[in-house]
Parts: sequence; C-alpha cells; structure tokens
Amino acid sequence: MIKQLRKKVLVTIMCFVTLIIAAFLIVINAVPVQRDRQEAREYLTRMSEIGGGRPQLSPLPAGGAPDAPPNERGGGNMFSMANAVTVRLSADGSVLSWAGDREESFSREYLTAFAEDVLASGKEFGVRDGQYYLLRSAGTQRLLLLLDNGIGFASARRNLLLSLAAGAAAWVLLLTLSVFLVNRMTGPVAEAFERQRQFIADAGHELKTPIAVIAANANVLESESGGSKWLSYIRTETQRMDGLVKDLTALAAMDASEGKGELAELDLSSAVLSAALPFESLAFERGMTLSLDVKDGVRCRGNEERLMQLVTILLSNALKYGEEGGEIKVTLRQDHRRALLQVYNTGQGIRPEELERIFDRFYRADKARSRASGSYGLGLAIAKAIVTEHGGRISAASEPGKWARFDVLLNT
Repeated sequence: MIKQLRKKVLVTIMCFVTLIIAAFLIVINAVPVQRDRQEAREYLTRMSEIGGGRPQLSPLPAGGAPDAPPNERGGGNMFSMANAVTVRLSADGSVLSWAGDREESFSREYLTAFAEDVLASGKEFGVRDGQYYLLRSAGTQRLLLLLDNGIGFASARRNLLLSLAAGAAAWVLLLTLSVFLVNRMTGPVAEAFERQRQFIADAGHELKTPIAVIAANANVLESESGGSKWLSYIRTETQRMDGLVKDLTALAAMDASEGKGELAELDLSSAVLSAALPFESLAFERGMTLSLDVKDGVRCRGNEERLMQLVTILLSNALKYGEEGGEIKVTLRQDHRRALLQVYNTGQGIRPEELERIFDRFYRADKARSRASGSYGLGLAIAKAIVTEHGGRISAASEPGKWARFDVLLNT
C-alpha cells in the first residue's frame, strides 16, 4: 500500500513537471522561430517595395564600428546576409526570369514547380524547401521573392538541441529530487502503517488462543449440560470472531508482502472451476442459478490458493446480495494478453456512490444485512489485496435494483 502511495504521488509530481518542462521548451523554441518568420517577411516586403533588389544599409552612426551587424546599422535584419532570389512571373504564373544570389543554383523547372505550388496554396507568404517566399503583384507581372532560411534553420536546430538537453537534465534532476522528497514525506506514514499492520498481526495471533478456548469450553458445557440458546449465541459469536481474526491476519500478511509473494505459472481455468463448482449446491439451496462460462487453457502467473480465495469471495458476495430465484454467472476468458474474470449476479445491485467505496476495509453498503450474515466488510478488501498482489485490477459495475458485476483483469 505504501509502495503504491509513493508511486502515485511520484507519478503525479512528474506529470506536472513534464508538462511544465514541455511548455517551457515549446515557448523557448517557438518564439525564436516566430521572430525569424516575422523578420523574413519584413525583409522580403522591403525587397518587393524596391522591385526585388536588396535594401540598402543605412550609413554608420557617428562612432559606429565598421563591422557592426546590419541590424545594428539600421538597414535590415539577420536576413540581410542571407541568399535571396527574385523570380519574375507572367500573369499565368510562367517563369520569365530570375536574378539574385547564387542564381545558377536554380533551374527553370525547379522555379516553375515552386511557383505552381505557391500559386496553388493561395498564400502570399510562407516556407517551402527551406526557403521563405513572398508573392507580390508588379503591374502585369508577379514577383516571387525567395530568401534562404539556412541561418534560421541552423539557429532553430541549435536552440532545439540545447533546450532538449537542458530539459532532459532538468527532468532527471527533478525526478531524483522528487523520489527523495516523496520518500521523506511518506516515511512517517510508512512507519505508522507498519506499526498498525504489526499490531493487527500480533493481536490476531494473541486472539486465536482465547477464541479457541472459548469455543472448546462451549462445546464441553453443551456436552455436559445440554444445548441452550446461550451456548448457541456463544458458539455463533465465537465463529464470527474467529473469521474476523483470520481475515485481519490475512490482510496484514498481504500488506507485509507488498506484492512480493511467490507467483508461479498456473492453469487459471482449472483454479476458477475448482473454486466455483462447490457453490452450485449453495446457489440451489437459495433458489438461484449458477452458470459457468470458463474458457479452457487460460493461464497466468499467480498464487493458486489466493486466486481461488478471490473467486470464493466474489461468489460469496454474489450469493449474499443476490435475489432468490436470480442468476449468478462466472465468466473467464482471454482478453488480449490478460485474463478477464467476471462474476455477475442479479439482485439489489450497488448504488453509484458506493462503487468506489465497496473495496474499503470494514465498509458495508447494507449494514443491517451484513451484520445478520456475519460480514465485517473485509471480503472485498481482501479480494482487492489479492488482485493487487498479482499486479491486476478489479472494478465493479452495477445497475441498482437489477444487477451487479465484478471485473478482474490479471496479467497472463
């Protein structure tokens, strides 16, 4: 239980950490890309305003350094040094001519295909093949301005790699710190839980002897003086107390194992049938129908005795809360790589607000009926502990007043 608590707290913390780091990485990588995109559009717009030529750099300010970057000289931005090509298109989109930096690197076929894609997209500005483009009208012609984005791509790639490395390092560091803090925070809880578990285990062992003595004395008195309702009460309550002690010690043992019990490959189909068949007579006595739909060859890793106990608990619960003349159905089948066990019964069902609480220890939905049947509300808690010990999952579904069903998923 403590192990699961630590895992849940750690997973919750790391989910928030992951979301925060992811948001941070998105922001620090998206902002520069958006800024470069805006600067590229501004530069191409200035080129289009002067017919496709390069904007001139402003004169150096007084005292300015001759090698100052163009954006510090007021004549452009980071793309002032990027390769640019101006393509002149006819009204129908045919390439008339092109000029600019490294114009020999372009062919008419490439520029024609490029222009066709741009015209088909209907966008004035965008990025294609690693180049920013801007499409503008120039009288009866059109200007298609291309600007190499190699600088922007290199910068974005560098920022992405650095930010990913920093984010991964931060995530690992925060994971280590979170593990340490979670262990520190849950330490007192683990100690208190261990003391409680040890107390239950010790008390259970201590109570076994007086319960056995009371039962033996009641039997002696009955044999010597005959039966009476008082002796019957003593025997009934002794049996109930003995059952409670056994349930408590079983829970304490499973809590102590923390899912580390010995598991072996077993035939789950055979185990379910062995546990369910004795209930046919009990169901018959109550006027109920028990049907079994157990597929052959379903196997899993587990403790056969514990899994048979699980089936017994679920069937006992179905008998207890089923209706006379109703139906109980046990189903076992392979569900992908897991085994699905279902126990269904008609009857009073489970109210929606109780579905999440029925697996709590000592919780009884119908307290009067549970008391009369000798239940202390530990059966389903033990069932959940058995399923958890096997790394599975148990849940309940119901339509109040009509039916209830318990679903158990076990790894195969």
